[in-house]
Amino acid sequence: MYAYSQEESNEERAEESLAGKRPLLCVLSLAWDPLPSGTGTTRKSPVGATLMCSNHASILDVYDYLKQILEAILFCHQRRVLHRDLKPQNLLIDEKGTIKVADFGLARAFGIPVRVYTHEVVTLWYRAPEVLLGAQRYSTPIDIWSIGCIFVEMINRKPLFHGDSEIDQLFRIFRTLGTPTEENWPHVAQLPDYKPSFPSWKENILHTLLPDMDNKGLDLLNVI
Repeated sequence: MYAYSQEESNEERAEESLAGKRPLLCVLSLAWDPLPSGTGTTRKSPVGATLMCSNHASILDVYDYLKQILEAILFCHQRRVLHRDLKPQNLLIDEKGTIKVADFGLARAFGIPVRVYTHEVVTLWYRAPEVLLGAQRYSTPIDIWSIGCIFVEMINRKPLFHGDSEIDQLFRIFRTLGTPTEENWPHVAQLPDYKPSFPSWKENILHTLLPDMDNKGLDLLNVI
């Protein structure tokens, strides 16, 4: 089943799809069990598992990983492709520290005007608030939100917002960043699942959760 020509790699097929030379179907990269030493093959592991098990990744390493992830997603967005399921398990890293984005099973093409999509996308912990609030028209910011969550997770070695339901996830975001208002998020009240009765958290306390991050990192995170 699912036989492919061995003359073309997954990456080459993906690049042709993104360039419009062939239909975009689904490109999967598989991370197998660690290979025995001396095989001469570079293995890839999920970024999350690699960083959680390592005490050696410095802040500079994290910035390098972030740069690679952003460049990869920029490549996709410039070719009008949303990944829609960015999470540490879908970011593969080899022994040289090179990262590749994997699992495009939920990826979709986008254009202008922005089309209607389902909001049942993106693993809960990395799902953007507009999606949690029921938005059906969304674009590249949902991938950028996921990257911001991954960035913090690489720093803290634990998920930033680890809700156990959509409403719990939403309230964890609001509790940390403040409940959105019409002043700081125009038209938020028009989103299908927005409720005026939401608790009102006023302050952004994100910096208190990142004692090891410098000001430049905080500035970058706020932009993301």
